[in-house]
Amino acid sequence: MAILNFADVLKNVGLDPKRVKLIRHSLGDKAFKKCYDKNMVEEYTRVQSETFSNGYHHPTWSAQHR
Repeated sequence: MAILNFADVLKNVGLDPKRVKLIRHSLGDKAFKKCYDKNMVEEYTRVQSETFSNGYHHPTWSAQHR
């Protein structure tokens, strides 16, 4: 059985996994949707509490540039 991981998907569409960071925000969240519509996802994700990534080995942030 073949196993597909996120890095494989990125490579298949021509993206370098080392340059991609994954975030998880819902477009159903009004504040996030507003930032997304204004192409301000990166700015939105920068506003986190200091302890937001505590306990994570690899905290990840992302913005899709259009």
